[in-house]
Amino acid sequence: MKVVGGAAMNAATLLEELAALTRNSVGDEEILIHFSGYGTSACNGVAREPALLMADGSALLESQFDAQLGELAGKVRRVIAFVDVARGLPDPAEPGVADGKLISKFRSETGECAQSSKSRGLALGKDPLVNGNLVKLSGVMPGEPAFDSAESGGLASHAWAQCMAGGALDSDASSGISVHELQACAAAGQRDLIAAHATSYVTSQPQTAQSEPPQEAVLAATVQGNAEMVIADAVTESIDPQRIDSQPSGPDPLAALEDIHANRDARRQVTLKPSQPAYRIGKDYVQFDIHSSHAGHVYLLMLGSDGKTFDLLFPNRKDADNRIEAGATLQLPRASWRVKPGGPAGVNHVLALVSDAPRDFSGLELRSAGPFSLVATTLANTRGLRLLSENAAQTPSCKQRARTRSLFIEDAEATSAPKATEMPADPACSSSYGAALVGIEEID
Repeated sequence: MKVVGGAAMNAATLLEELAALTRNSVGDEEILIHFSGYGTSACNGVAREPALLMADGSALLESQFDAQLGELAGKVRRVIAFVDVARGLPDPAEPGVADGKLISKFRSETGECAQSSKSRGLALGKDPLVNGNLVKLSGVMPGEPAFDSAESGGLASHAWAQCMAGGALDSDASSGISVHELQACAAAGQRDLIAAHATSYVTSQPQTAQSEPPQEAVLAATVQGNAEMVIADAVTESIDPQRIDSQPSGPDPLAALEDIHANRDARRQVTLKPSQPAYRIGKDYVQFDIHSSHAGHVYLLMLGSDGKTFDLLFPNRKDADNRIEAGATLQLPRASWRVKPGGPAGVNHVLALVSDAPRDFSGLELRSAGPFSLVATTLANTRGLRLLSENAAQTPSCKQRARTRSLFIEDAEATSAPKATEMPADPACSSSYGAALVGIEEID
C-alpha cells in the first residue's frame, strides 16, 4: 500500500503516481485508489469542468484523472477508484453549520473561463474493456456538498468503509455485495452521519453572489464503469430476509452466477453458443461451442431449471482435459460423454468460465451424478461456488504472491506506509478469467 499526501501532493505528482502504477502493473492485480480532499472547478482552456484540488493549490481536471484510470484498467484485472470531494457549495443557511462541526470539501474556483461546463470526463461506460475492469465511485452527485468532520474525516469515505465492513445489504441474495448495493448503503450512511452531527453546512470560504446553493441534497454516490462489480463478500446478516423467505432453499443461485459473470476480466473475451435455443426433455442432446480469446482452463457450470442444484458439467470424470488455446473454439460434450435434458421444463443457466489458472471446487458439498458433480444451492455452497470460481486455487506459493495494490491520496500529511512485497507474476496463481452466461430452455 502507498499513501501519497501532504505538501508534496500536486496535480503533476498524482498523474505520475498513476502512470507509475500503470507501468509497473503485471496484469492480474486489483488496484484500489482513494482520493480524499477538496473538489473545485478548473478551466480546460475552453470551459470550466470538475477538478480535484491538490495540497499546493494546483487542480487536476477530472477528465485527466479519468483518462489515466482508463489506461490503468486496460492493464490490470480491475481498478476501484473512490473520490471523496464535494461537487458544489453547501447552503450556509442550513441549521447547524455555523457551529463548525462539519466543513465543506469544496473550494470555489478563481479566474475567468469562457463558459461553464458539466463533466467532460472520459465516458467510462462506452469502452467495454474499461467498463468491465474499472469502477469509479464519487461520494456525492454533481452539484451536491460533501463534508469532513473532526471525528470521522470524510463522511462519504466513512460511510463507504462501514458498508464495506458488513453494513451493506445483499439485496439480490447472491452472497456478494455489488457496487450498486454498496452505493445504496453509503448514500443512507452519509445522510445518517449528517443527521448525527445535527449541523448546518459550514463552508470553507465566504459565499459569493455567484454561488448557487443546490436544491435539497440527496447525498447519493455516483458510479461510472462496472456498477455490477462485486467488491465485498456478504455477511449472513446482510442478506435481504425477504429474498430468503421467498426462496426457502437459500440465496438466489442465479444472482450468484450473474455475480461471477460481472466480475470477469473484460480483456478476456469468451463466447458460449448452444447448438439450438431449446432442447426437448429426454430426446435432444445438448451441444456447446466455447470460444476464448485467451488460453486457459474451461469450466462449465449449470444451474438447473428447478433452481435446486449447480451442475459441474465440465471437466468431469470422463473428460478431464479442459485446456483451451488462445483464439480456439472448443466443442462440448466430446464423444466420451453426452448431456440430455432431464426436466423439469424451464430455463437452465449455463456459465462458461475460462480461467488463467485452475480452479478447485473440492471444498463444496459435491455429490456424484454419473460423470458429473452436483452441489445443492445452499447459502454455503452458493457463496463457495462464487468465491472458488473467482479465485485461483490457493496453494502456499500463490498465497505468497497475492498482489493487491492500493494508492491512498489524502489531503493530510502522509505517514510512513508499509511497502508492498514485489514478486514476479506467476500465471499459475492468476485469478483472472473470462466468462459467458446463457440461458437454455428445456421443453416437453
